[in-house]
Amino acid sequence: MPSPGPACERTQIAEPRPTSNGRGGAAKRFLRFAEHGIGSSVHANQWFLQEESPCTDVKQGGIVIPHLTCQRLLQSSAIVLAFAASPCTLEAAASVLATTEQAATPEKSPPGDIPDTQVFVTYQSPAGFSLKVPEGWARTERRDGTRFADKYNVVEISVAPAASAPTVSSVTAREAAELARTGHAIRIGAIKSVRLRSGAAVLITYTSNSEPNPVTNKQLRLEHHRYLIYRGGTLATLDLSAPLGADNADQWNLMAHSFQWR
Repeated sequence: MPSPGPACERTQIAEPRPTSNGRGGAAKRFLRFAEHGIGSSVHANQWFLQEESPCTDVKQGGIVIPHLTCQRLLQSSAIVLAFAASPCTLEAAASVLATTEQAATPEKSPPGDIPDTQVFVTYQSPAGFSLKVPEGWARTERRDGTRFADKYNVVEISVAPAASAPTVSSVTAREAAELARTGHAIRIGAIKSVRLRSGAAVLITYTSNSEPNPVTNKQLRLEHHRYLIYRGGTLATLDLSAPLGADNADQWNLMAHSFQWR
C-alpha cells in the first residue's frame, strides 16, 4: 500500500455519477480509493467538509462562506465521498458510504394556511421574552425554549448565550452552515438583515423536508423564516415553518414583530 503524502495535504474528492446498477458504481470507486489507503468519508446532507488545508472565501449555492480555516462546504445531489489522506487528521483508515436526502416535491395544494380569523395570544416565557402565538396550538416546553405546533405549522423559539450580535457574515458562516449540515435536505434561500419592533435581527429563509409521517412515511416540503435576535449576551432564535406554498406572510410578520425582550 503506498504511503500517504506529506502531512496536511489537501483532501481528494470523488463524486461518482449514478450508474445502471445504482450504488454499485460508487461503491466500486470507493473501494478502489480504499485499496490505496485513502480512508475517510464525510457526508452532511447537501453540504460537507471538503478541504483540510486553509482556504479562502467560498461561494456555494448563492452563499459566501468567509474565511473558513480548514473547511469548504460543497453542495452535491450525487453520492459524495471525501477521502482524506492526511496523517495530521487520520491515524487509521475508515469508510462511510452515504447518500444525499432529496428534497420532497412541493404539494400542488399545500395545507397549512393560518386562517385570517385566527386569534393570537401573548406567551410570556420564563426565559425572558414574550411572543404572540396562535391560540389553541399544542405547546411543548423545552429547557432552552418553547415549541407551538398545529400539524405541519410550527413556531419554535429558543434562547442561548452569545458573545456578540449576529451579522449576515457570521450567520452565513455558522448558523446557515449548521442548518445545512444537520437538517433535512436544507436549501438556503436568503440571509439578510431586517428590523423588527424589538430591534435589529438577521433573517434566514430556507426550505427543508418535514419529518416522515409515522404512518405513510411521506414527507412534505416546508418553508421556514428563521430570525436571530440578540440582546445583552443572549441570542433568541425564532423559527416559523409551514408547508411550502401556504399563505402565512401576514401571520408570520405579526408573530415576528410581536417578539419582545422582558
